[in-house]
Amino acid sequence: TRGRLAHVRKSGHCARSLSGEVQHAHLPRARAPRVLAAREQSTLGQILSRHRGGLPSALPSHPVLQGMMHGFIDLVFEDNGRFFVADYKSNHLGDMLEDYHLDAMLEANQQHYYDLQYLIYSLALHRYLKQRMPHYDAHQHFGGVYYLYLRGMSPKSSTGVFSKAISLEELTELDDLFAGVSL
Repeated sequence: TRGRLAHVRKSGHCARSLSGEVQHAHLPRARAPRVLAAREQSTLGQILSRHRGGLPSALPSHPVLQGMMHGFIDLVFEDNGRFFVADYKSNHLGDMLEDYHLDAMLEANQQHYYDLQYLIYSLALHRYLKQRMPHYDAHQHFGGVYYLYLRGMSPKSSTGVFSKAISLEELTELDDLFAGVSL
């Protein structure tokens, strides 16, 4: 899906640098090496493949995957009671705004494993909200992700804005995987 950010209320809440707190509280360094075991890598690859609509998906190299476990979410924002992960991307997809269309952004997301990155960031936010929000309900409170390709954004166009909902099933599978539950 794609979308414009113009609908987000100017009074919406956002949290810059929340990511450090989210990451350290919910995807601790002690867990990352265990997640990289062969069985868990296979499960994570299957989750990514299903997210990509069944496309075969090999995981990135060990250092890239480790980096994702210790990365930082650029922005978390709230709109109408729903919380979203936003990440800024400066990739060059072309010289024209029209080059930043859905298919080009989707291809870049998959080529650079940004889709895996946003799944991991979504899990971190999901866990954070479960801990911090009384009566948290992912269906009601978790909004999804926005990947903002800055070179392709314009106030008069939806180019450069990639948005994606993350299903409760995906959040649950990731949560179970990172918690060490057998899937």
